[in-house]
Amino acid sequence: MQLPNQPYVVIVDDQPAAALGLQAAIADQQLSLLRNLSYSCDRVSSVGDLERQLGLYPPQSIRLMVVDYAMVGRTPLHIIYRLRTSRSLHPALHPEALLIGWSAYEDVDSLFRSVGFDGFISKHLDQRDVVQAIEWMYQQRLHGAGWTSVGLPLPWATSSLIA
Repeated sequence: MQLPNQPYVVIVDDQPAAALGLQAAIADQQLSLLRNLSYSCDRVSSVGDLERQLGLYPPQSIRLMVVDYAMVGRTPLHIIYRLRTSRSLHPALHPEALLIGWSAYEDVDSLFRSVGFDGFISKHLDQRDVVQAIEWMYQQRLHGAGWTSVGLPLPWATSSLIA
């Protein structure tokens, strides 16, 4: 059984309040990455569920995936490593998919970088700032920037986009 053919945002977090808050914030703000797209937002609460669900997404349908580091049981990094560092992308990932690590443990940002994520966002940020950080990362990537990590202080408060 495959999910409907449409763009997807996938939030991987075992804390329902955090995932629901981020889902609501994404719905409230217009992300360039999702502009003019009718998309569905899925919340996945365990590494096992993520492994099972990845096979259900239509080809190239995942546009944004935000993944928490500290999941009950194990971390999801090995899954994303297999998706991003193999010779080709997982079929469910859109070629321009944005994969973002999200954690209260800011010292794990280098782990996300090492497994092929596009960036890292601190969970210490307000939900609206998290969505603004997603937008900022997307704009940075459009301008040729590589890895981006966002914590406090907020980088857009002190610098501008790469020209």
